[in-house]
Amino acid sequence: MKEDASLEEITLQGIISSCENLLDDLEEGASINDEDMKYLTYADNMITEIQQRVGKQVAPSNIEGGFYPSMSDRDYCDDEHGNSLYTDDQFDTLDKYV
Repeated sequence: MKEDASLEEITLQGIISSCENLLDDLEEGASINDEDMKYLTYADNMITEIQQRVGKQVAPSNIEGGFYPSMSDRDYCDDEHGNSLYTDDQFDTLDKYV
């Protein structure tokens, strides 16, 4: 890892590495239990929230006056079965799996 990497970069690289290791284990036949799936879903939701807040700080430099909002304006939650749901702001109901 390069010496001038920020704490944010090092932390995100560690998260990505852990996810890659999990994917490798799943590919080899391992499985994630219900409790750990809840934690994984929670972590995913928190990372999505952080990305949305960080994404609001920047605007693309290649589009004059342009602004891309965060990847999604949907609110995410966990249905306690490891499924990520989002609320449809227009109808304010939990109606779709992500």
